[in-house]
Amino acid sequence: IFDEKNVTNKDSTNIEIGKKIEEKAPIVALEHSAAKTASENKSVPKSGDAATGSAVPEIEQRAIFLEEPASPNLEPVRFAGQVIWKLETYPSSVGGVSDTGARATITVKDIGLTADIVIRQNRDQDSANSHMIEVKFTTDLGSERGKVSDIGVPELRSEESLRGAQLAGIPVPVTDNLFLIGMNALPVESQKNLELLRKMNWILLPIRLENGKRSALLFEKGKTGNRVIEDTIQTWK
Repeated sequence: IFDEKNVTNKDSTNIEIGKKIEEKAPIVALEHSAAKTASENKSVPKSGDAATGSAVPEIEQRAIFLEEPASPNLEPVRFAGQVIWKLETYPSSVGGVSDTGARATITVKDIGLTADIVIRQNRDQDSANSHMIEVKFTTDLGSERGKVSDIGVPELRSEESLRGAQLAGIPVPVTDNLFLIGMNALPVESQKNLELLRKMNWILLPIRLENGKRSALLFEKGKTGNRVIEDTIQTWK
């Protein structure tokens, strides 16, 4: 879980993709505000907007915050949390167009951390990124862990304890506690990414905290997450 390679890759081969993500950062930061407003609406989104015409209920799935132990001989420290999946529609960076995205809101109360993750299509045809993942953290003021200083590329797992496969993408910091992950637009890589999102049941997001500790968020899709992801992908076709 805490391999160095799982934290953001700074290799020079990623510079061009990183630049393209950074160009989109101000737009996505604004989109986040619109998406946040939508997420605070108490009505349940209709997946009929995407495919089936039935409502997706808000059901909590499991989430786990894993923290690097004090000694390498010990198991990671675990904190239990919850994740709620939603299908949302929000303004696009392309004028006059609405986008549909899959939102996962993860809460780990014991450490005062919330993560808001939005998976959406990138409509910029000139970009090297077919899809974007926006990751927004909220951390308690004064926490000894501090802010999130870096993230890695998400790993998709079939089971909680089984190692899986990483998405093809590059993470880039935008502002404090806000990150973007640009997903590779090459057809083979893009198709692989979508298949992983569809078929795997757990998502692991590597994190580096401000205090230097390596950590990870491991969260479940479950039936609700699978439905939201599938309905979202259908709207992208």
